[in-house]
Amino acid sequence: MPTRLQAAARTPGPIPRTRRRNPDREPARCLPGRQTCLGEFTKPARVELAAWAEREAVGLTDGRVLLDRLLDRMRAERIIIPGISVVERLAASAMHAADSATIAEIGTLLSDKQRRQLDALLADKTHIRQSRLSWLRAPPSRVGGRSLLELLDKLDLVRGIVSDAPTRLPSRLRARMAQMAKEGSLYTAQAFQQMGSVRRHAGMMATLNELAITLTDAALTMYQSLVGRANLRARKRLEETIAASAEQGRIRLLRIADVLDALVTAAKTVGRQHHRRRHRDRAARDRRSRRRRHSAHHPPRKTGRAR
Repeated sequence: MPTRLQAAARTPGPIPRTRRRNPDREPARCLPGRQTCLGEFTKPARVELAAWAEREAVGLTDGRVLLDRLLDRMRAERIIIPGISVVERLAASAMHAADSATIAEIGTLLSDKQRRQLDALLADKTHIRQSRLSWLRAPPSRVGGRSLLELLDKLDLVRGIVSDAPTRLPSRLRARMAQMAKEGSLYTAQAFQQMGSVRRHAGMMATLNELAITLTDAALTMYQSLVGRANLRARKRLEETIAASAEQGRIRLLRIADVLDALVTAAKTVGRQHHRRRHRDRAARDRRSRRRRHSAHHPPRKTGRAR
């Protein structure tokens, strides 16, 4: 049987090209040599994958993870994988739908009073160039009692607005709420004002919930610093008191030593005087005794004029 090249050599004209079949791109029914068939990426399969991706995206914050899971799902279902841009759009739509569902869920947890308080944070001004939200985010200027009181005031305000809304949020939405808080920390008050009301309230609630944790940590850190500073000052005063007491004690001991030296010196002086007096008395007694003995052996001669 002649080969294709030999047949082309006998046939005038260009060599005919046969279309090669791409099993990864073409929606084939059944491939030769396989017992199972690959499914086509049709509209029902797209709808089913989109619904599955939306359920998976609720607990995810990274679209690349969802993209990998989508590819694994399509391989498991033996669906022919389309172009990567199609899968990326499917994953992006699922992430956007999960984001919208999270915003709507947070919005249902907020009361009218909380919405008014959130809008007041953007409208009220601490001074002409700083909104109330910027004041809440501002770090303390220095470590001190006044700064600690200011942190506690901020914490009371934030906790009064947030209340128990984050605790009533389903646990599957916690990761997405943390992602919203991370994004909200980069927004200014003007950026929040340009958003829609539902998205603005949800983003500010997530941001304030994270801000409450930050303010609590800052207050505890400042309290520890103030306690450490007070302890250091108390220790310094104690050391100064001990040093002053030691100096006073040393002065007292020196005075006592001077008094004892004076007493010892006086005692020595009195002893020497007493010894001299005893010596003089003994010498006087000796002289008197010698005189008496001399008088006894040599009586005095009687002299007188004869009458």
